Amino acid sequence: MLALALALSALSCGDSLGPGEVEGRYVLESVSAAQLPVTLSGDGWSYRIVADTIWFDDDGRGTKVHIQEWNGRGPERFEQRFDYRYRGGRVEVTYVCPPNASCIEGPHLIVRRQHNKLIASYSPHMQGQGNPEFTYRPAAP
Repeated sequence: MLALALALSALSCGDSLGPGEVEGRYVLESVSAAQLPVTLSGDGWSYRIVADTIWFDDDGRGTKVHIQEWNGRGPERFEQRFDYRYRGGRVEVTYVCPPNASCIEGPHLIVRRQHNKLIASYSPHMQGQGNPEFTYRPAAP
């Protein structure tokens, strides 16, 4: 019984994230289990994700670069800077708001670990129609 408790404890600890455990570069592998490229759509909009890479620097900041097609136009490259913090075994990502812009308050993404991958989803106040899960794998060196 003690062995089972220790095994379950180790498993749950392995899935949490703490300081120093997310830094690095990750490549988007799938969205809600669908391999790239994948199309997401809503009321009057759609976009196709072609590629996506996310970097977590060691100073609480990072960059997300994605290539996508909006409503059939593209592909276009977008780069977003963000700040992140560890909280409750996960990482909260807040995109940097440009000067004089009206932005939704963060966090914008919630990131958790599943085995050696990162799973990102929109934070509750960002969820619109559905909440896709973005699965990132560590990038090759």
